Amino acid sequence: MMSLHNIQQSIGFWVIAIGVLTSACEKEITVDLPDSQPSYVVEGSIASGEPPFVFLTTSQPFFGSQSFNDLEGLFVHNATMVVSDDAGNSTSLNELCISDLAGFLTNEELAFFLEEFGLEPSLADSAEVPNVCVYTLPVNELINYFTTGNASVIGTEGRSYTLDIITEEGSRISAVDYMVPAISPDSLTWEKNSTIDTLAVVYVHLTIPDFIGNQIIYQTARNDEPFYRPTQAVWDDRIFGVSGAEFSLPLERAYTNPQGEDIETFGYFVVGDTVYLQWSNITRPIYDFWSSIQNDGGDTPFTAPVQVNGNVEGALGVWACYTHNYLDIICSN
Repeated sequence: MMSLHNIQQSIGFWVIAIGVLTSACEKEITVDLPDSQPSYVVEGSIASGEPPFVFLTTSQPFFGSQSFNDLEGLFVHNATMVVSDDAGNSTSLNELCISDLAGFLTNEELAFFLEEFGLEPSLADSAEVPNVCVYTLPVNELINYFTTGNASVIGTEGRSYTLDIITEEGSRISAVDYMVPAISPDSLTWEKNSTIDTLAVVYVHLTIPDFIGNQIIYQTARNDEPFYRPTQAVWDDRIFGVSGAEFSLPLERAYTNPQGEDIETFGYFVVGDTVYLQWSNITRPIYDFWSSIQNDGGDTPFTAPVQVNGNVEGALGVWACYTHNYLDIICSN
């Protein structure tokens, strides 16, 4: 059984920031570009010991504007979704929206959900709470899962999971992924930064398995903060090239929004922090997806567009299995 603190892996990919240069232009130029046809976008996941969570949205024109009303309008409602595994287990997913929960939650609880959904928690105090929706277990089964750890479909190592979707308009979407066996890091250590002794560098120590070709994605959290994905979150052990070799790699502190952080302290933890690591084993197609997201160059007009490598048929996006491993360390002597 898991806590809501650890669900955040499956959230947040659908909000896109677009940078536009205007200050350097002395002459206004108007370019007429054709609107791209909207596509369905899937971000779904099932993790070891966890139920499935799936976001289904539509894409937005690249040069379109975006508001909270636009955000709510991106969600696709009333779809039929089924998740099944290769052991014969299956379950239908229900659509669950923040509006379904808002009347039952305190502002603090609502702020927590908003942050887990990749949105500003301060929106809980406003009248403009975006109605974010996710497909997951029926509410009664979800409650049973959080109280007992039992559900009709829970991620299990060594099994394949298939996602089948039929939209209200009759479009069919499908994807399959495999939950690889866990390969956990050996340990975490830390040391003070060599120039700023209030900052901490945390290292993960791992032994490359006997077989090369293992991929991971990791997230970090500190103290009571949720897990966030760092700017360089995916690794492939083929870059080291030696089975059985031992390596120590620095972990990057992740932020809800890395833009605007102090470059001098960026990526470091603070002495006294309790640091949590979520180390997730993934298949090669999922590595390729997150690697293409990670290496898209950011939201700047100076970088070339990158083709995102999804694994979903009939839509854009990803359906991923994650085998989670957790370690933590207190950065204190």
